[in-house]
This record gives sequence, C-alpha cells and structure tokens, in this order.
Amino acid sequence: MVYEIFVHFLGGKQSKVDPAVFWWSNKAGELIGLCSTRVDDFCFAGTAAWLDTFKTGLRSKVDAGVVEDLLELGTITYAGIDIT
Repeated sequence: MVYEIFVHFLGGKQSKVDPAVFWWSNKAGELIGLCSTRVDDFCFAGTAAWLDTFKTGLRSKVDAGVVEDLLELGTITYAGIDIT
C-alpha cells in the first residue's frame, strides 16, 4: 500500500538500497523530498512546496492520525527515538 501511494499516486521513487526509503526530484534532477517508513510511521523532509503536496496527498489516501510539522511539535518520537 505504501509503495502504491508513494510511487504511483505521489510520483516518488523507491530507494534501491533501502526499500523503506522513498525520494522525489524536480525536473532538473534535484532532490526535493525524502521519506522513510517504518511499519505505520513516516519521517519526511523536503522543500516547502513538496511538503505541502506530500502532506495533502498523504492525507487524501491514508487515514492518518497526525501529520504535523516537526517545527510545530518541537519533539516527536519516530521508531522509538525522540527527534527534536
């Protein structure tokens, strides 16, 4: 399901090194977004425009409990690790 959403719906590419990592690039080939997944957690970063598109697309396809900006939360826990 994650592969279908990230690759087919949101236009990402799956890492050849780690199948739990997805990335997005612009037409010039520059990296604009990155997302790692673990079970039902996502950790993502990218340009402001990519983040808006990614979060909107993710919310439309997944019943996501919380999709928030890290800067708004201050600290989050991802895969058992606190990230600030």
